[in-house]
Amino acid sequence: MAKRDNDFFPDDFASLPKKERRVYEREYNRWLREEQAKARRRRKIAGRSALIVSLVAAVAIIALIAVVTVRAGWVGPENMASDGIHFTGDTSALTATTTAALQPDDQPTADPTSDETKIADIVMYVDYTCADCATFDSTNAEQLTSVVTGGYATLTVHPIGAKGDDYSMRAAAAMGCVAQYDPDQFLVANSAMLASIPPGGDDRSNKDIAGILSDAGVTNTDLETCITDGRFGHWAAAATDRALAGPLAGSATVPYIAVNGTQYTGALDDADAFITFISSLFAGDTADDGAATDDGAATDGGAATDGSTEGQ
Repeated sequence: MAKRDNDFFPDDFASLPKKERRVYEREYNRWLREEQAKARRRRKIAGRSALIVSLVAAVAIIALIAVVTVRAGWVGPENMASDGIHFTGDTSALTATTTAALQPDDQPTADPTSDETKIADIVMYVDYTCADCATFDSTNAEQLTSVVTGGYATLTVHPIGAKGDDYSMRAAAAMGCVAQYDPDQFLVANSAMLASIPPGGDDRSNKDIAGILSDAGVTNTDLETCITDGRFGHWAAAATDRALAGPLAGSATVPYIAVNGTQYTGALDDADAFITFISSLFAGDTADDGAATDDGAATDGGAATDGSTEGQ
């Protein structure tokens, strides 16, 4: 007996006694209820399966977005592949060197250096809660800009949070935003930040930092959004750790200033002392080239003459 509506009852159903017909009808109704119950269970299972599949897919998508978002947060600023921003000059303008952003799994490149032996390569590590950094900048920023613009030196600046507090890290992250979105104005921003060191530090918001830079003329929509979002916070922390484990390891403090790999330890408020330090590093090269004489000539041994030979 096939269990279908049309085939459930025998062909002679109509001629069966009433009692037998009722037995068939009861059996049919029982079978029908069971089939309907099975159908409901199948729909319920299918619905649950579809829901589970949807939830698993949603979780996978959310996890993927989370991973992408987290990795994006660890990407460094453009133009800071060495964790620092590098400047060169062509006698008329100072220009930031462009680089790709440092990826989460990458190590920073070495700071760029000039191929010219007569050009000083200056490297600075700066913390924007550091009073000594502010002193050095207010004393030397103008002449640094001048010697780099003139092509006599290159300059690499590393913004870090050496003090380890919240504001120093957020300030370093903000300077990463400047490096990416307005790199040629980085030194202007650097001076503005150092001239505005907050007495309390952590009580200054990212919006306040964006305001300081805007007042200094360093502003655009992307830059402000980058700063207020704290986009390069993870990079700033990682760059600081790398600096503290590298050039600033041991007893080194900020500002850390080195010229051709030699650390400057002189007075931070004496512009002449810093220029003299730079010049002293090239004294040996100058002597090798011969010293100038009073009449413009030079001897191979580097001794100055007045045009006459003693003892003649």
